[in-house]
Amino acid sequence: MELNIDNRRTIVDIHENGVRAHPCLVVAIHGDSPFGAVTYQNQFAKAIAKRTSNVVSVGLMRPGYKDNLGRKSGGWKGFTVGDNYNRKRIEHIVLAIQALKDLYSPSKVVICGHSGGAAITGKIIAYYPSLADAAVMVSCPADINRWRKDMYEQRRNPLFWGSLRVTSPIALVDRIDAKTDIHLICGMEDDVTQPYLTETYGDVLKEQGKTVNVDLIPGGHDIFLDEFVVDAVVRKVNVLLNQSKNTQAIEADCQA
Repeated sequence: MELNIDNRRTIVDIHENGVRAHPCLVVAIHGDSPFGAVTYQNQFAKAIAKRTSNVVSVGLMRPGYKDNLGRKSGGWKGFTVGDNYNRKRIEHIVLAIQALKDLYSPSKVVICGHSGGAAITGKIIAYYPSLADAAVMVSCPADINRWRKDMYEQRRNPLFWGSLRVTSPIALVDRIDAKTDIHLICGMEDDVTQPYLTETYGDVLKEQGKTVNVDLIPGGHDIFLDEFVVDAVVRKVNVLLNQSKNTQAIEADCQA
């Protein structure tokens, strides 16, 4: 499916299961993928939809990226070295999520991001604190310039040299709503977004009174489709739907 908002094209794959009134909307955002097509966000969305009910699960393709069918989201993807987590691209994604909210009238919204998509997710919940109820950030480069330094030391790619004028998720923690349910997950053997980036981000979130869980699990960087991650999102969806159901029941009882 293609969303067109303000002349901005965003490719989304939508998977529904048992949709009734006010479902839970899950949006999956992929990582940087500098060399090829991106499809795993769609696999993730499909896995969530298969294991939950009253859910609309969406794989969203970031600006400038292509999938294996040749579809492309509008915009320029940049050099994929931390430069494409900026406010303009984030706004592009936020408008797409808002369009999905307008279409499905969800009771709850969960944003799930991997790697660069996790950095974008962290910035979305800071810049737009009312957009989502929960966020799952997997393999997150939460301190972008610290991550760039790590990458330069490993790969000696000159595109990673020096600091960018870009705001990191870890610098925006104070803007996140304390009610937003945050789950950070990283692979213990991740050499791309090293675990300390997730742990430090989690510590800052906790220090500022945010609702956060942090898990380090076996594996490297590409763990977005790991059973642990999928299970964590499925559990979160079910909890949020139960909360919504209870709230609706209380409201109906008060009106009786």
